[in-house]
Amino acid sequence: MDRRIPTERPSIAVLVHRDIAEEVLNPVRYGAEEEGVPITLGRTDNQDAFAIAHQAATQAQLDIGVGISGHMAIITTRRLPQNRPYLITGFGVDPEADRVIGANAARLVKRTPLGMKHFISIHDVLRSAQTALENNV
Repeated sequence: MDRRIPTERPSIAVLVHRDIAEEVLNPVRYGAEEEGVPITLGRTDNQDAFAIAHQAATQAQLDIGVGISGHMAIITTRRLPQNRPYLITGFGVDPEADRVIGANAARLVKRTPLGMKHFISIHDVLRSAQTALENNV
């Protein structure tokens, strides 16, 4: 059974926590549009950005999903494990950084170089968390 979100054109699925205002999402849309790749927006009650990004990727026709919750945005593919997404960044603080979220999701589809200025890898997050734990022990 195919559980992908049906749309007129193949698109990137963007799942967003229900409390995020519609107008804050515009830069993400614009970034994807500038790259020529449509997005399909969905809402969820789930607050786990990792889980909703993975869910979005498994439902997207293009196998790329974006999950946005709180001040975190995650881009991933359907083949990556939920706990090892492709890219992680902040959300809702800088509209230019939010635009790059949409652009990078689209560039992942097109297999073109990503704009990495605003992104950190999951490895950087884990390394930072490990260092913080070691310093507090």
